[in-house]
Amino acid sequence: MFSVTARRQFCLASSRSGAFSSLPRSAIARNMNTKVNGPVIGIDLGTTNSCVSIMEGKTSRVLENAEGARTTPSIVAFTKHGERLVGLPAKRQAIVNATNTVFAFKRLIGRKFNDKEVQSDMKHWPFKVVPGKGERPFVQVDNGGKQQTLSSPSRLTSTMLNDRRQRMPVKLLGLTSSELSTSRLRPLWPTA
Repeated sequence: MFSVTARRQFCLASSRSGAFSSLPRSAIARNMNTKVNGPVIGIDLGTTNSCVSIMEGKTSRVLENAEGARTTPSIVAFTKHGERLVGLPAKRQAIVNATNTVFAFKRLIGRKFNDKEVQSDMKHWPFKVVPGKGERPFVQVDNGGKQQTLSSPSRLTSTMLNDRRQRMPVKLLGLTSSELSTSRLRPLWPTA
């Protein structure tokens, strides 16, 4: 008979596939950690709030945003002057510009327009959600006096990521702004 430990390792190994399937997870993690050069940046893009952290040695530190807070609201707004606001500035103007302030857009990713969840959420949102290509939900806003249909909620997610990247303190990471924008963090622009 196999021992409990041997049985557990067999189950773990058989549940994974690929080049590292026979190695224990701890050995994989140890090997991967030794190959990291330079700063490690983590971005938590949540439905309600987002934050950016950096590994300093063996501990992580959450970076403050421009307002001095450690979290940033996951909100994107479009003004009548064509300006795009992200985070706390977008949240501040949501009362006077509710139809052009988009929040909780991550709830739309991967869903169809006719899904029960999307239809239920639409009843509570002040912004307009319209059917788009492939029956996906698209967000429609008034951007600078023109009706604009954003191609997908993934574009709003990429707007949040790009804003977090641009506001990251470059001096803290020891990188130039061109290194940060080209090689370290790639913007999310889904093809769909």
